[in-house]
Amino acid sequence: MAESVKAAKKVYLLEQAKGLEKQLRALISVFQRIKKGARALIVSASKKSDENQIAAVRKQLSL
Repeated sequence: MAESVKAAKKVYLLEQAKGLEKQLRALISVFQRIKKGARALIVSASKKSDENQIAAVRKQLSL
């Protein structure tokens, strides 16, 4: 009887672990998308900053 209870607990824990693994993989996927989006925003912001710096230099040169 005790062996069957132990076996049932192992099966239950394995199923729980599989569910947690799926959730973890989904979270990793979400964080990778967020990271990719953040990189794109940083690149966009740096380009905008560069454009603003170029405009400022042009303005100074025209004075």
